[in-house]
Amino acid sequence: MINVAILGVGFGRSHLAAYRNLKDNFTVSIIVARNPMRVESIRQEGDTFEVLDDIDDALEDSDVDVIDICLPPHMHADVTKRALQAGKHVICEKPLAMSMSDVDEIRQVALATDRKVYPVFQFRWEPSILELRRDVESGMTGQLQVATLETHWSRGQDYYDKSWRGECGAVLNHAIHNHDILTHIAGEVARVSAFTTTRINDIETEDCASINFEMASGALATSSITLGAANNETRIKFVFEKLTRELDIRPSTDGLEGFLNNIALDLTGHENKAVTLEDGALSIVLASAIYQSASTGNQVSLL
Repeated sequence: MINVAILGVGFGRSHLAAYRNLKDNFTVSIIVARNPMRVESIRQEGDTFEVLDDIDDALEDSDVDVIDICLPPHMHADVTKRALQAGKHVICEKPLAMSMSDVDEIRQVALATDRKVYPVFQFRWEPSILELRRDVESGMTGQLQVATLETHWSRGQDYYDKSWRGECGAVLNHAIHNHDILTHIAGEVARVSAFTTTRINDIETEDCASINFEMASGALATSSITLGAANNETRIKFVFEKLTRELDIRPSTDGLEGFLNNIALDLTGHENKAVTLEDGALSIVLASAIYQSASTGNQVSLL
């Protein structure tokens, strides 16, 4: 049984729901939150977790195996390093870090402590993505020709009433899942060019972007991002040599449960497809290249 402490009750709510369905592998023993009453409002019959208000208390608990970080983005890198140094494995919500220097430090600490870091990319286990991945690996699709990604969400000024939500722009915070699916299915990005702008809200980060990718395979892809849509829609279309697949992605408990189940397999020495620290590092490399291209007006090479 893998003993988990969840830090935060924003995304932590959905993580707790997934853990409840994986009782053979995980038990949530601690939830850390500034407002304990928020945690009590989601407690269900059978939950046995303790509610704490100090992260250090969770890190110092010798019974905890995994720290699940569901905190504001600016805290991710620091708390990840602290958890690793405390001898814990780490599950970290996106983005893993705010810079490549932070990623490098996390990598060094993980190596020194022999602990693992699992960035949260649960969309890989959405049923439609799993099916497409199997088809690609079987050779059914043939080579990828082009792909289009749409991250068209609605986020008004009230969304940014919590100031930390303005720490990350739409590229790093909202489209990061679509970009992970692109590389998960199509492989490495060779070159990127991008435009970003702020059109929707009074924030310092971008809320719209248009990005072109050249994949290492030679395939081409585009990513359209806005937080000013009328509705929340996430779509990806892959055009292969032998078929076209359009995915209307709607997050489900299946995705998060699949993500966590593979972590359990990894931690218990079984064959798995768990997301790795290097997967998380790649997502920050790609976002950094997008921002570099947008700021300089130049195409950026990644290989």
